[in-house]
Amino acid sequence: MPASSFQDATPRSSFLIRVPRHRVRRLNSRKRELPKFFEALASEMECLPESAAQVAASGAYGDMPLVFLSAGDATTAKTMEQEAVARLSSNGKIIVVPNSGH
Repeated sequence: MPASSFQDATPRSSFLIRVPRHRVRRLNSRKRELPKFFEALASEMECLPESAAQVAASGAYGDMPLVFLSAGDATTAKTMEQEAVARLSSNGKIIVVPNSGH
């Protein structure tokens, strides 16, 4: 694309100067989506206590396969938490994945 097509971009920063106008408009239009994302995130977080209570009330999982892939550098507390949940199923297990994080 010739350099002259970039001249009408608003020169607020060197980044915008190099971005075609249609791309700038697209980037700006994406900003309107952020409120929807945060509304969805807030709604999800609002429901977490109820969801956690439902999981806690469900009790044991019988022989349902339950597998945790655990980070190789997981904390003791995290490992204990995963073990406790894995024990809710007679078919639960933890697999430690070395050299992995979150």
